[in-house]
Amino acid sequence: MHNPERSPSEGSALSGIRVLDLGRIVAAPYAAQLLGDLGADVIKIERPAGGDDVRSYRSPHGPTSVSAHFASWNRNKRSITVDLSVSDGQEVVRKLAAKADVLIENYVPGTMARFGLDYESLRRINPGLIYCSVSGYGHTGPYSSRPGMDHVFQAQGGIMSVIGVPSDQPGGGPVLTGIVITDCSAGRDASCAILAALFERTRSGLGQHIDIALLDSAVGLLSHAAQEYLLSGHSPSWGERGEIAWAGFLDCRDGKIFVLATRNHWFSALCEVLQVPGLAAEARFATGLARFENKQAIEEILAPLAKRWNKADLADALAAMDVPASPVNEAAEVFADAQVKARGMAVSLPAPYDPELRVVRSPLSLSRTPPTYRLAPPSLGQHTEQVLADDLGLAAGEIERLRKVGAI
Repeated sequence: MHNPERSPSEGSALSGIRVLDLGRIVAAPYAAQLLGDLGADVIKIERPAGGDDVRSYRSPHGPTSVSAHFASWNRNKRSITVDLSVSDGQEVVRKLAAKADVLIENYVPGTMARFGLDYESLRRINPGLIYCSVSGYGHTGPYSSRPGMDHVFQAQGGIMSVIGVPSDQPGGGPVLTGIVITDCSAGRDASCAILAALFERTRSGLGQHIDIALLDSAVGLLSHAAQEYLLSGHSPSWGERGEIAWAGFLDCRDGKIFVLATRNHWFSALCEVLQVPGLAAEARFATGLARFENKQAIEEILAPLAKRWNKADLADALAAMDVPASPVNEAAEVFADAQVKARGMAVSLPAPYDPELRVVRSPLSLSRTPPTYRLAPPSLGQHTEQVLADDLGLAAGEIERLRKVGAI
C-alpha cells in the first residue's frame, strides 16, 4: 500500500536497502541518517517511554516543536516504538531483522545478547545481515563493558591535548570542543564500514559484524599528531603542528580572523596586505622555523594593524593574494556566508510539527544519485502501525495485542 508520506527513493544510491536503527544519542543514529540520506529505508526503533534520549535535549533558545539534537541525526527515518525487554518486543525486532540489510545498535556490549538480538543470534535467521555495533570502547579489550560519552573520549583519545590555548598561556590547558566530534566521527566511520560491507556482500552473499568504538575514532582523529608520536616518541601539544610555521588568530574591528600563513609566500602576502611588506624579509621572520620561534613577536606587530580592518574585508583581501584565511564565524554568520548559501547547506524539510523546519544538508554530493530529503525527523512512534502492518503484515488485532502487553 503506497503511503504518500513516504516519497520514493528509487534512483538513490541505496534504494532498496533496509536499515534497522536501534541507536540512541548521536553516533549510531548519525550513521543511520547518512544511509537514509542516500536512499536507504531506515526504521528507527525506540523505547515506548520517551524514545531516544536526545528527544528531551531542549535548548532554551530553540523552538519546543523538536529537539535540535534529535533533528540533527534522525531525518529520513520511520519511528516505531518497541520494548526490547519484553519477549514479544524482541520477536518484533527479530522479524524486522530477518528482512533487513543492516542493523545498527549502540548498547553497552553484552546488552543485545541478553535480549537475544546480538549478531550471532540474528545471523542464524539472516546470514546476509550487516550488524554494526557502536560503543565507547568496542567489543574487545579491558574497558569493553564500560559506558562512555563523547567528552570522555576527547580526553582519553588525546584530542583535548592538541586543541585550545597552550598551557603556558593565560587560560591555557585542555579544551573540550563545542560539538560532539568523536560521536560524529564514529558515526561516519560506521557508515563507511557499512557501505564497505554492503559492497563485499555482493560478492560473498554474507553479512558480517562491524565493531566501531568511539575511542578508536578519537585516536584516529589525532591523525598526524598521533603519527608524530609513533615516529619520534614525542607527544605533540597545542601549537606543535609539524610544518606549521605561523598560523593564528588576529583581532579585527568586528571579531577574529584565522590566518594560515605557514608558507613563505603566504606570510609575505599577509605582510603586504597589512602594509608592512619589509617584515617578511627580517631574519627573525624569514623562514618557517624562525617564524615559529618568534610567534609572539609576529602577533604583537600584526595585532594593531589587523584592528584597522573588518574581518570579512581582511579575509577577502588575503584570499585575493591566495592566503588561506577566514573570519571566525558563529552559526548565524555561517549560514549567511555566500559560499555556504551557494552550496545549499540549509534545506527545507517541512514537518507536521514545524512546516518551516530547515536542516543541515548532507555534506555528500553525488552527481547522479545525490542525497534526498524525504522524511522529517519523526515524532515518537509515528510509524509503528504502518511498519507492523505494511512491512511485517501483522493484522490489526495482533498489533493491538502487542500494545496491550507493552511490547510496542
